[in-house]
Amino acid sequence: MLISKDTLNIFLRNFHVIAGVRIGLYDEWYREIAVYPTTMCDYCNTHRKAPAFDQLCQASDAKAFETATNTRLPYIYQCHAGLYESVYPIVSDGVVIGFLMIGQFLGEGDSSKDRNGVDYGNEIQKLSMDKVRAIVSIMTICAEYLCFSKTISIRRTNDAERAKEFIRENLGTALTVQHIADALGISRTATHTLFRKNFGKSVTEYINCEKIELAKKMIAESHTTAEIIEATHISDPNYFYRMFKKHTGMSVSEYKALERSRFSTIV
Repeated sequence: MLISKDTLNIFLRNFHVIAGVRIGLYDEWYREIAVYPTTMCDYCNTHRKAPAFDQLCQASDAKAFETATNTRLPYIYQCHAGLYESVYPIVSDGVVIGFLMIGQFLGEGDSSKDRNGVDYGNEIQKLSMDKVRAIVSIMTICAEYLCFSKTISIRRTNDAERAKEFIRENLGTALTVQHIADALGISRTATHTLFRKNFGKSVTEYINCEKIELAKKMIAESHTTAEIIEATHISDPNYFYRMFKKHTGMSVSEYKALERSRFSTIV
């Protein structure tokens, strides 16, 4: 995502002044880009220092981002701690390039304490649902404006291409989703989303397809099955044979015969 930071910071501050809620911009991988106010409320700041609590916060946010991505609509929800938040996807040329998120607030009739009896504090304001809906409506208009004004735009660095290159360079290793996520600097969830969105396959399905493409190339170059199995890091030959037939519709021997006939025709 390309960002005009000065314009964005002014926008976030002005939105907070008018709406009175904390607002942030997140990229397509759910990473915080900018937020105003920059500090969380005392309740969240204190409790998120505990790893278990923070993990629940991250899981709650990830589910909200995923829901907004799938629906392309504003999503109002209560986090695991009982606070209301809302997420709206920013879409450019049919692609979700980021999110606006507002929070943390309570409904008018909500308790001032969480389920454990801990006071939320004076910073957590209570809003009527009419006001919440009005704020969310304004947020959706603002999301459109951020794209129209070019305050944010599609990032030209293609994570999908980086993922493809990383996999091709490491097919001979024990590739995992975590390895790919670490290479891209994104979460495991974002990695799964990346592959589904760009390739229409799960990470494992994509890796297996690449392994079969490498195997086909090596067969054409007259490499032995043992060499192919080593290059694709498939320890079980029987599994390799089954996977090859599943992807190509032919056994390894049938494919070798096909390649030999092609070579004979060319000669």
